[in-house]
Amino acid sequence: SVLIRGERSVWQTDKGITLGTPLATLRRINGKPLTLIGFGSEVGGTVLDNGGGALTELGAPEKGERVGRTLVLRVEPDPSQRDSAAYQQAIGDVELSSESDAMRTLNPRVFQLMVDIATK
Repeated sequence: SVLIRGERSVWQTDKGITLGTPLATLRRINGKPLTLIGFGSEVGGTVLDNGGGALTELGAPEKGERVGRTLVLRVEPDPSQRDSAAYQQAIGDVELSSESDAMRTLNPRVFQLMVDIATK
């Protein structure tokens, strides 16, 4: 696996996703709402599910596991938004839709991509 973190990168996926890509753009590329983990934990902001959309590299649920995952995306809002009501609604071990009011307001950006490049 390759892990890329930060604010910007010249590297991008074949669908144009890179560091700094906003959640609204991920949603548009996917064509359906995404499910994310709330912020504030070690795995906060991880995109869990593509909801059957075009981002098939996020994998699919099967018998309680995620299969076919070759891309893990994590998003975070601008630090200036941490005191906002929207951020407070998006904290914790909860699953949130990219369509939720909080996520639409925060429009977090990709800060971490993990790509599985191993051949199987």
